[in-house]
Amino acid sequence: MFLMLAKTAMYILHVFPPLLSVLTHAALVALYSVSISYQAGSDMSDPKRPQPGAPWYIAKSCSVAHDQKLVGYCQQAKGAFACSVVILYVFPLFPLPTSASTNHPPPASHSPPNWPSQHSPSSPHPLTAPPVYPNA
Repeated sequence: MFLMLAKTAMYILHVFPPLLSVLTHAALVALYSVSISYQAGSDMSDPKRPQPGAPWYIAKSCSVAHDQKLVGYCQQAKGAFACSVVILYVFPLFPLPTSASTNHPPPASHSPPNWPSQHSPSSPHPLTAPPVYPNA
């Protein structure tokens, strides 16, 4: 989450160079790949109840839970897995626009109008002067 917030701020401030973008997104793709492989992998941590293959909450419907209190946790786990898969699909697409769009010139600055640099106290300020209408 920190990386997403940091790279968003860097992108908005135009301090996210292409090399940093590619390295950041490569690290995030690797992170989410490992996350998906561990979420979908077998659970052999309990020798009394080994779980070869995909976990039950991914392979089956949440309605097969013995305790109905676990249905919400099952749906949360399925949602987290789905988010990880979508993010893994989306992250490789982000370095392309970022690296292609960094060669644009900075936006043109608007120069202020030619106001008199100093005005005498007797003359009205240009912003508060009454409007002058041409003779009709």
